[in-house]
Amino acid sequence: MIEIKNLSVNRGKFSLNNLSLTIKKGESLALIGPSGAGKTLFLETILGLRRPSTGSVFIDGKNVNMMKPENSSIAYLPQDLALFPHLSVYDNIAFCLRIKSKPKEYTESVVSRLASQLRIDYLLQRKSVANLSGGEKQRVALARALAADPNLVFLDEPFSALDGARRRELHVEVNRLHKEHNFTLVFVTHDLDETLVVANKVALMRKGDIIQTGAPKDMFNNPVSAWAAHFLLFENIFEAEKTKKEGQFRYEDMTIQISKPSELKATSTEKQWLAVKAEAFSVEKGINKRPQNPFFTATSGETFHFGRTEVIELFVNKSKTAKLYGKAPASTIKAGTKVTVEYNESQVKLVKV
Repeated sequence: MIEIKNLSVNRGKFSLNNLSLTIKKGESLALIGPSGAGKTLFLETILGLRRPSTGSVFIDGKNVNMMKPENSSIAYLPQDLALFPHLSVYDNIAFCLRIKSKPKEYTESVVSRLASQLRIDYLLQRKSVANLSGGEKQRVALARALAADPNLVFLDEPFSALDGARRRELHVEVNRLHKEHNFTLVFVTHDLDETLVVANKVALMRKGDIIQTGAPKDMFNNPVSAWAAHFLLFENIFEAEKTKKEGQFRYEDMTIQISKPSELKATSTEKQWLAVKAEAFSVEKGINKRPQNPFFTATSGETFHFGRTEVIELFVNKSKTAKLYGKAPASTIKAGTKVTVEYNESQVKLVKV
């Protein structure tokens, strides 16, 4: 188990600010956030590569800065992979085993097993890693990191240089190896899809702070703030005004209901920020007199893609200056058409500014 207590780190004008976090044995934690959030600095401090200004990191009850590297069971895979260009593929993977003076037969069996698991056994005769593809280098580096059967594995954006297909393959491999070997995994990523595949816990960072932690699906569906919702790709984030009805808000010419009005008691303001994914708004041509779910009416705009999500513009005032985005319907709706927009109240999220 990793216990991070009141950790602060100063690095020039940037700092990590009094961070506390517990990572249980066998968990897979993803550190996400924009560039400059402090993810790599946090990772390096947990590892013991940087000393904190205040606070401490304990691994299985021992202060990480007091642990001798040769006595620790930690593997670290940095962004640049740090492969040895003068060594063969086999020798790269076997490097830490030889440092620890493991028997030749044991080393051969471990290298063979990992190479087979990562589907790089055909590379073991290569005399250098210099001419390997990006995906091959990633797999060799991962095999080397796992060769000593570590209890803790730290990865710093190890898949960022790969194309989409190769990246997905390694996501699955890392997830499988993590379950098979039951090591604790901490990794930095910008890829939200990677987080969903590999992690079972997420810490969202911003400007040296941890904004939110939780299970991936729970976090991605329940952001705590408007900023978090934006980072987690909510297409609709808007400030709405309370009405007299409990849990009901008004945004321009649209009225919308939330499912947990009790959450409103935490604020005394008359306005509140709401976040709704485009996929929560189901759009139907015309004015439906008997919708099955809560609804509002709007005027349709253009249909286009936000990444892999096809959305339709929804204008919610007469001047067509206030705009939301809904899930594009299967049938084409021309711009300027009156539409009915149904939604599930539980998909409307109340968020802080």
